[in-house]
Amino acid sequence: MAVYWEKHAPYKDIEFKPLARDSSSHGAAYADCIGAFDIETSRYKEIEQAAMYIWQFCLDFPDGHDVVIFGRTWQEWIHCLFAIKQRLNGMRLQIFIHNASYEFQFLSGVYDFADHEVFILEGRSILYFKMYRAFEFRCSYKLFNMSLGEATAKYCPVYHKKEGTFDYTARRFSDTPLDRKQLLYCLYDVWGLCKAVRAIMALFNDNSYSIPYTATGYVRREAKAAMQEYYPIIKQSWPEYDVFRLLRFAFRGGNTHCNRFFAGDIVKNVKGRDISSSYPTQECLERYPMTPFKKRDLLSESGIDYYMDQGAACLIHAVLRCVGLRDPFEAIPYLPLAKCVEYPEGVKLDNGRILECSRCEVVITDIDYRIIRRQYHFNIVVLDLYTSWYDDLPLPIRDLNRKYYRDKTALKGLAGQGLYYMKAKNLLNAIYGDFVMNPVRLRILYAHGEFLEDKSKPDSVILENAGKHPYKLYQWGVWVCAHARAQLQAGLDLVGSDNVVYCDTDSVKYIGSADWTEYNAQRMQRAIDAGCYADDKNGRRFHMGTFDEDENYTRFRSWGAKKYAYETEDGELHITVAGVPKKDGAVELSKKGGLDVFKPGFVFSDINKLEAVYNDENIGRTRIDGRMVNITRNIVLRPTTYSLSITDEYSALLDNSVEMLTLRGKI
Repeated sequence: MAVYWEKHAPYKDIEFKPLARDSSSHGAAYADCIGAFDIETSRYKEIEQAAMYIWQFCLDFPDGHDVVIFGRTWQEWIHCLFAIKQRLNGMRLQIFIHNASYEFQFLSGVYDFADHEVFILEGRSILYFKMYRAFEFRCSYKLFNMSLGEATAKYCPVYHKKEGTFDYTARRFSDTPLDRKQLLYCLYDVWGLCKAVRAIMALFNDNSYSIPYTATGYVRREAKAAMQEYYPIIKQSWPEYDVFRLLRFAFRGGNTHCNRFFAGDIVKNVKGRDISSSYPTQECLERYPMTPFKKRDLLSESGIDYYMDQGAACLIHAVLRCVGLRDPFEAIPYLPLAKCVEYPEGVKLDNGRILECSRCEVVITDIDYRIIRRQYHFNIVVLDLYTSWYDDLPLPIRDLNRKYYRDKTALKGLAGQGLYYMKAKNLLNAIYGDFVMNPVRLRILYAHGEFLEDKSKPDSVILENAGKHPYKLYQWGVWVCAHARAQLQAGLDLVGSDNVVYCDTDSVKYIGSADWTEYNAQRMQRAIDAGCYADDKNGRRFHMGTFDEDENYTRFRSWGAKKYAYETEDGELHITVAGVPKKDGAVELSKKGGLDVFKPGFVFSDINKLEAVYNDENIGRTRIDGRMVNITRNIVLRPTTYSLSITDEYSALLDNSVEMLTLRGKI
């Protein structure tokens, strides 16, 4: 590898060869080389602006003669691009940036991007952008779906950063001297990224023509190929827009909640059980709406029962009145406030779950309906009812799940097979992610520094266009989650409402004893019948869909969904708090008193968490510390804290829960 400062870079010695195309390649011709780009910036607190003080650019060639170029100003970077473009001779160079949205914000202050040069997923999230009709910058974070450190450590550990640390909080300028360790740190950011991209290309037999833009793209590509013969069948069941709108309302993720009767307590000897590969289990073993949804006129509770008894999948739009829990001590109320069409009337909540209300409007599946009817009493007014006939998912989808599950299980822990294990694991999880992608996504335009929604086409037209060559149905994703919630509910019911402490999507945490033998035997037999099992390297057999033992917790404390901490039998403290890094948060909590101080008012202040402040003006040359600094559009990354808190409403509910337990004789 050769390393140069930009002004000394021997551009005339850099030679690019065209990358060979295959029969499916189309579009611009790529050079047989990949690049990686990264910048380091400083925050100037007094004006809350940021500026780049060094950039690094790596060219990775197949023959191993890599080149890394450093520069300190944007003028040098533009000069570098023009010099490289001359050597490309009309070819295009693919350059990866880990979190391209960050670098794009700075670059948009020195380059006037046209809308056709930028592809935006949502908000300010950039998938790729192009410059000078020669360079295609891709977001490698979206490709790997992990941090740069994780990607290089897993895909190319030899090129992982090794020397020293880098103080990102130091105040630096384009003329600030950087020592060898600091420069090596910068170098490994881009060199390591190139090697990680090379590794994932090799793993999937890709090149610049074929590599997907995102992690989900790998399974999408394989699923499309496997599902080709099903395209006409899928197209027939593509939902009409009115049905799709209801499906969007009905979509709901995992069931995550804390039992209000344990919230805030330090609970001892908590056990855990996890569903083995929950979403793949639902995709392989459960049934789905496979025919076009048909509008029904029998709008009543008896009508819903009739179609459910006939074996139909039901999409129910209804108003529920006089709603209340059948058991006032129900641990995990099922109805979520967030999925109501409008804010309910006369509602009493348990941290976002409905305990009672006088009226709420919901869109639910028949699976949800069965659970809600068991938990609540209510009067129902059915506004819309659509049905589809249940059947198995297409065989190619089930086969993909089984294949990835077997590969993942067989490769886990095998020496030298880490990348292949990770590949199988990621592909297995990505099938569900592909199912729930919204086919109606507004295009975000970039025009003169502004992000604008393209509303030139109505949602109904976007949906119709998406359904011209479909290989999957959005309703499958809606039902995957519903089936997963139903299986989790079966686990909650088995444990018993009095013993449930917490649940999250595929896991149950509880006290006391529960006999899982019969339930797991039934699930195991279903998995065997469907071929949904695999053997690990030691010959141990695993089955999809069983509730497997998770680690036990000697002490556990939660203040709501994604807001808990616990100690394991080895004395280690762990946390799961949305918005707080797990490792750094656990270290800080441990230093400050552990579970005893984990309560509302506790502030996580030393967790290396940053917030992004977008500055969209080109300020230009500004005097800072006696220097003239060029301030372009930028992002300020500044330290932030997280304060553990609960609402006054939830606090009052917890106080009332204690009173309820006292009256019941539980305390």
